[in-house]
Amino acid sequence: MAVLVEIEGVKYDAGILAIMNEAVAGEKNPLISFDDAHKVFANLMTSADFMEMQKRTIEYAKTHYKWTDKALAWFDAELTKIS
Repeated sequence: MAVLVEIEGVKYDAGILAIMNEAVAGEKNPLISFDDAHKVFANLMTSADFMEMQKRTIEYAKTHYKWTDKALAWFDAELTKIS
């Protein structure tokens, strides 16, 4: 079961957001890299299934963090395989 964090009344997967926050911490140009995208995806795969909360968390992460084009393209392609 995922640990939750609540942001503005909405519950998200704290593990995914922790990876995202760690990736951009202290960076001058805080982008989610291809390697970061792999870490996030690996975290998704530790769950028995791809839950609605994780989907909501990914949508939040895709709109609240900047991703490299390569990272986002790969990540979206991988998501289509499990959705």
